[in-house]
Amino acid sequence: MNSNRNLLKRLLKLYPIKVVKEYFQETGNFADAIESITGNNTQQSIKDFAKKNYLYTKQHIYLYSINSNFRSNIMANFPIDIEDQSNSGGEYFYFCLPKINYKVTLFDPLAEDDLKFLQPLVIKIKNRILTIHFTKLEKTVSSYYPDNRAASRRSQSNHEAETLNKIISFFNTNFQTLPLDINKGVKHLWDNDHIDCRKVQWRRTSSVAMETMDEDLTFKEQYPIEYPKLITQPLSKALFKHLKEDEYLCDVFEADASKGLINIPRFPKDEKQVENVVTEILTNN
Repeated sequence: MNSNRNLLKRLLKLYPIKVVKEYFQETGNFADAIESITGNNTQQSIKDFAKKNYLYTKQHIYLYSINSNFRSNIMANFPIDIEDQSNSGGEYFYFCLPKINYKVTLFDPLAEDDLKFLQPLVIKIKNRILTIHFTKLEKTVSSYYPDNRAASRRSQSNHEAETLNKIISFFNTNFQTLPLDINKGVKHLWDNDHIDCRKVQWRRTSSVAMETMDEDLTFKEQYPIEYPKLITQPLSKALFKHLKEDEYLCDVFEADASKGLINIPRFPKDEKQVENVVTEILTNN
């Protein structure tokens, strides 16, 4: 169940079908392609694919500021195994594949099982900004078991929040690490009509307000009078829609701006879209 080959199969399923098949020059359905890829390629070549194409995945991105220049020698004591690393143009890049374990309950008959995953994790440091990319794992586990066997995830160990805490604790031993407030950068994109909001949470004087738009409607377009008031307040959980037709940014993304968190809930159409979202926010922050 948790052989190296099965772990690699689950890893490939975190990426868009089209990207996987084109990279490995496979045809046919996805299940057959994955069987062929994991049977005919080395473990390292599949991990290389995961590293090169992580920007195609659904992901959480955490942004932090550090209070002094980064020193790469500290990474010798990093608490997570580093698969690959590089330094280009002043940006330090580290790729990891921490192993995540799901505790699964199976029914008919009742049983317990462990289901393991490799989670692509990228850490980047540039200009005193720490950027952490976590590829999102599947929440449901039933597809990994026979159709006649119901399965439910009971718990998870070494999960994303746990791994993030390890990373931040490590950096805090060497720097002061704080979540990066990206309100200014997000609001710049909103104010200049690159994006508009479909759902937004913000803080009033003595309460938290939430606005969820109907269907494909967006906040600024529907409420031009309320918008100038909202744009002055710190934004919490907000779901944005890209308004341009140039495919420069992801079609939708979520931002918890006060916490420096960006969520990419769909597969990007292009590998540059995620970086463009982050770059545009940081450039205008």
